[in-house]
Amino acid sequence: MRPTSCLQQISATITLCIFSATASAETYSCGEWSEASLLHRGVISVELRENTLTWSNDRQTYGAELINSAVGHNVYSDDASIYMVYGLPPMDEGNVFDGRRLTIRRIFFSSMALQVSELMC
Repeated sequence: MRPTSCLQQISATITLCIFSATASAETYSCGEWSEASLLHRGVISVELRENTLTWSNDRQTYGAELINSAVGHNVYSDDASIYMVYGLPPMDEGNVFDGRRLTIRRIFFSSMALQVSELMC
């Protein structure tokens, strides 16, 4: 195999991998968190990408990693909260979100008390 042919194949493979990774993200426009603190208020956008949940208002962006996955829902965690995401399609549908409505419950501590906040997308 010629060196340029090998480089072209490697380049095509890398491009395909990058495209696959970026194509698997789903972004949702949502309302506001119920029971939100001043820091978390505002219209929220949520992005689900493989094992990561990212949500942001116009001021800050937060990310959480997948810790548990089951049919119809996933559980994510960051340093301050647990996020339970409901309304996900079964894995056998290829994880295509096809416009389903998501419900996200955020469980966190505030003033030494457990709080729950909910978001509809």
